[in-house]
Amino acid sequence: MNPMMRLGTIAFVAVVAIGGTLYVFRPAQFGGPSTTASPTGSPLPSTAPASLEGTWETTFTRQEMLAAGIADAAEDDPSNYGHFKLAISAGLVLTVHLDGPQDTSAGRYVARGGTFTSTTLAGETFSWSYAVSSTTLTFAGNGPVTLRAKPWTRVAPASIEGTWETSFTRDEMLAAGIVPGEDDASNYGHFTLAIHDGGSVLTQLDGPKLTGRAACVVHGSSFTSASTNGEVFTWSFTATDTTLTFQGGPVTLRVKPWTRIGP
Repeated sequence: MNPMMRLGTIAFVAVVAIGGTLYVFRPAQFGGPSTTASPTGSPLPSTAPASLEGTWETTFTRQEMLAAGIADAAEDDPSNYGHFKLAISAGLVLTVHLDGPQDTSAGRYVARGGTFTSTTLAGETFSWSYAVSSTTLTFAGNGPVTLRAKPWTRVAPASIEGTWETSFTRDEMLAAGIVPGEDDASNYGHFTLAIHDGGSVLTQLDGPKLTGRAACVVHGSSFTSASTNGEVFTWSFTATDTTLTFQGGPVTLRVKPWTRIGP
């Protein structure tokens, strides 16, 4: 298995709590507003620098991967070429391999001075140089090959992006079926779930009032979410314009349908 997929070769990682613990990450900061002033002293309109944050997609073959130059022989592995989505949000990077070996990699990241550095869940650190526009993200340098084999294209917002709300009791949670550790006050009550730009925020509005932030990838009817604690989960979902329903995965998302309350 190559270094890129050593960014924690996992299935799907949850944003919800197990045993009452949720995780919060700080987003990296990129650039700032222009300080150039007009002759009258009023600030000139400026365009914010393109953000890394969001969901990106690329596809490449083994031959294209090899042409990009692999870092070591272990990178010549089917998990490192094919169809990928990449979510960058809230200080977390998540890579999902959508064909072949459906590996998923997650880690924390920092982007500074044109260098993107990711620290895996196992504590390994890799760096790439990068360039980003509103539509394209390109990695270069000597980091693991999967990110830099071909440019990434920004993915349009998924249909389930928006803000959702649900509320359920402990009895309703238990009736939905739990695993050991899920019978906790942080896993039932009144919640909102915001899904935007490659990230999700789950907020409990009563009880312990915990908040969990994560990077997430939506592909087809699958919702993939990654936090830094290394736990691995997946949900499938069905959605209409007003209702979002999850199946599988930890209990909090799937107890009852979610109702859309905002964009």
